[in-house]
Amino acid sequence: MSKLIQSAFLDFSEAFDRLQPALVIEKMISYGFNTKIVSLVSSFLNGRKQCVKFSNCFSDYVSTHVGSLQGTKLGLLLWLIYVNDLQAEDYRCIKYADDTTFYRRSNDHFSTNLIGDAVSATNSWSFKNSMIMNSSKTVILNISLSSRSDIVLYLMLF
Repeated sequence: MSKLIQSAFLDFSEAFDRLQPALVIEKMISYGFNTKIVSLVSSFLNGRKQCVKFSNCFSDYVSTHVGSLQGTKLGLLLWLIYVNDLQAEDYRCIKYADDTTFYRRSNDHFSTNLIGDAVSATNSWSFKNSMIMNSSKTVILNISLSSRSDIVLYLMLF
């Protein structure tokens, strides 16, 4: 039997721009955040306006109802709260900014398609949370840990 690390590296398209403020607030409440903190975050996310600056010219301000401010510490923290419930059974998960990695150790190299369960769970979560997986940046990587050379590396791009 060969030993294998199965992994899926996932990326979300325009993740911070697609974050749904109402869902973040709902998740914060379900996680038991202090109501004053929830209120503060709600005021940070709701009622924002934005414009575009090109050279010395500014566009008109437009209200935005989705997304979080990129480049802010709070924006990153809110994203981590948003994806906290993204899980796949039997897989460990690493989340960093808008990137997510699922991985597990397997003894059977014939089960390489099982990592698809993690991708399917992510697709389901994405639909419920108004996210879109970036297929051009999603990779499945299986690495053999055995000395046998029949399956050394399996790489699949979506």
